Amino acid sequence: MKESQIKMLPHSAAKVKLLELYLERYLSVLTNTAYIPQIYLYDLFCGEGIYEGGNGSPIIFLNTIKKVIELNKQNGRGNPEFVCALMI
Repeated sequence: MKESQIKMLPHSAAKVKLLELYLERYLSVLTNTAYIPQIYLYDLFCGEGIYEGGNGSPIIFLNTIKKVIELNKQNGRGNPEFVCALMI
């Protein structure tokens, strides 16, 4: 395994943080409409998803979905079905 697959490099950490911020906002918008019954999320080059000392994009996907679902439940809103395709 390459070092970049084990240790998260600074540019990868920035990319993953940006992904998390984007997904939180975008999923909050999408889940606030009754016209979207399903949301599909794809990460076609995610690798194993976990680095030493940090999370990769698959973990960010799942944690963000969980956070949005919990927030919607607290606010009395329903949630669409989430479908994720994570390719290693």
